[in-house]
Amino acid sequence: MKIYKPLIKLLSLIMFCSFLQSCHLDSYEAGTFLIKVDSIHVPDPIVSNTPFDIDFFGTIAGDGCHRFEYFQNSIIDNEISIEAWGYFDNRAGACPTVMVYLDGQKLSVTVPSPGIYTIIINQPDNTSLVKQITVGKATSAKNRIMQ
Repeated sequence: MKIYKPLIKLLSLIMFCSFLQSCHLDSYEAGTFLIKVDSIHVPDPIVSNTPFDIDFFGTIAGDGCHRFEYFQNSIIDNEISIEAWGYFDNRAGACPTVMVYLDGQKLSVTVPSPGIYTIIINQPDNTSLVKQITVGKATSAKNRIMQ
């Protein structure tokens, strides 16, 4: 009986410690999310087969656990579809209270042919920010020298 009491106390202590370890007061999250874009800036003129930058503006979040992650884009026919993705991670604990912005984040795009294109920015609320652009024909280096 003398041997069982310390053993029972030790097992009780181990179970109590594992119970405390399994309890988390905070829920931890991490993952990607679609960012709401307020506006974009596109240069003028735009020339086919020449990269140009689209500048993105908008608020990502009100805390430091959020950040810009990447752009996902495609060009199909004359539509340039773009999504701005962010990343959220609060596993480090409390998130610092700061405003996080896109602040002119750039996406380089090259359009293969001249024409009128529609830029469609997909938003988290299933709406879209739409802007139409005109892409001019690239002139060859030989033609530019002769002019």
